[in-house]
Amino acid sequence: MNDRLEQNKKTAQAFYDLMFSNHVVLRCHQDWPGESEWAGIHIFRLDEDGKIVERWDVLQVVPRASANENTMF
Repeated sequence: MNDRLEQNKKTAQAFYDLMFSNHVVLRCHQDWPGESEWAGIHIFRLDEDGKIVERWDVLQVVPRASANENTMF
């Protein structure tokens, strides 16, 4: 594999958290080389056929040190 591509590899993990009515909530952990790690929440609204019709998200940099024992992941 091309070393340059491997060094710039971005990874993301998604965790299914909640589904209610016509909404799905996902929590994710993103690791971008050369940048900080990110924690995100994605909320999807589905139509009657289960297709995504709206999406909201919020992102936050994962702190290097947690203020307590409860880390984000």
